[in-house]
Amino acid sequence: NFFLEVLTDLTECRPAIRLPSIQRANWLSFASGPFGYWCISIPADGRVRVEAYLDTGDGETNKRIFDTFAANQPTWADQTGLELSFERLNERRASRIAAYHPVALDEPNSEADARSWAVATLTSMYDALNGPLRNIAAEIRKTIAIERDTKISIAHDPETDTERPKSDMTGPVRSFDDTSLAPPVAYTRQVEDRP
Repeated sequence: NFFLEVLTDLTECRPAIRLPSIQRANWLSFASGPFGYWCISIPADGRVRVEAYLDTGDGETNKRIFDTFAANQPTWADQTGLELSFERLNERRASRIAAYHPVALDEPNSEADARSWAVATLTSMYDALNGPLRNIAAEIRKTIAIERDTKISIAHDPETDTERPKSDMTGPVRSFDDTSLAPPVAYTRQVEDRP
C-alpha cells in the first residue's frame, strides 16, 4: 500500500507522528491538530498531494488561518524549500496548503520516486509548518471566540437596545434586583368580625 509505505517511512524519521489506521480510500489523514490535519492523497488528476488540510469545523476560522499563512508564502517556500500551493477553496469550508508530484502507481520506478518525494515533502512541510499552524490556529480560535462573545455582550447590553436583535426585544431588559421579578407579596385582608 502506497500510503502505508510513505507513512511508515515518515514515522521513522518523525516518531512524534503516530501511524494512523489505513483507510480504503485515495487519501490518508494523520497528525490532527487545532488547525485540521495532515493528509496524503492521490486525486483523480494522477498526482500525489501532500497537504496541511485546514479544517477546524468553522469556515471563518479556517479562512483566517489560511489568509495568515498565504500572506507569507515566500517565507514558507523558503523554510520548506518547496513550491507550495496555497488553495483557499472559497466554495468550501476548508482550505489547504499543498505540494504536488506526478505518479503512475502501475510503474514501479514512478511509484518509488513518488514515495521518496512524498516522505521528503511531508517531512519538510511538517517541520516548517506544523508548529506555526498549531500556534496560529489556537490564537485565531481564541480571537474569534472573544469577538463572538463581544458581539453577544453588545447584543444584550441595555444601553445599546438599537443593536440588539429583534428577537431579543420582546420585553424590557431586567436585572436580578428588578422588583418586577420578585415573587408576589402575599397579603391578607382584614375580615371584620360580624356579630
